[in-house]
Order: sequence, then structure tokens, then C-alpha cells
Amino acid sequence: MKGTQAAESADKDIPSLRERLLSGPSGPGELLVLQGEPWWFYTACQAHDCPGTALAMLYSPDQSKMVGRLTARCRVWWLGEPTAEQREQIEQLRPLDDAALKEDSALCE
Repeated sequence: MKGTQAAESADKDIPSLRERLLSGPSGPGELLVLQGEPWWFYTACQAHDCPGTALAMLYSPDQSKMVGRLTARCRVWWLGEPTAEQREQIEQLRPLDDAALKEDSALCE
């Protein structure tokens, strides 16, 4: 995934971020209207670690554009340069779990 190199683990025994995100539950997309345009909201997360390794994203079929928030290794990355409204929607639909962002967590590796 573009712009996510810092979220990858240096430990070669740990699967790639893509593999981890696709290992957990995900649901069907939810259609939203932002600034008069349709956007689909999707989520993906690592099995048994959804708060710690997760992706919440918006996809515009009209613009062929995706923006989102990646949470991994106790950090948050915004991907695709989301607008303030897009960030707000993502934060409302999938609030962050503050416990997953604590530096003393074993998930911070």
C-alpha cells in the first residue's frame, strides 16, 4: 500500500501489513454522501488486533479516489490526503481506541 512503509514491521517473521489487514473481519461498504458526491466507507483490520492494526477508508467511484486512516504500531497515518470533512466522517464512523495507541503497549513493536 502506498505511503505505509513506516507501518510495516522490521521483523521478517511478522506478515506484511496487507496480509495482516486482510486477515480480520470486514463488512460490506456503507454508502455516504459527502459534498453532494457518493463515497463508500470500508474497514479492514488484523485478526485478533482490530484496535491496533486497522484501516478505515472512503472510496469515491466517481473520482476513482481513496482516502483513509491507518492505525498500526501505536501510530496513526492519514492516507490519500483526506479533507477535514472526510477525516471527521472516518473518525465518527470508526473512532480510535486510545488504548491501542499507548507507547507501552506490546503492539508498538
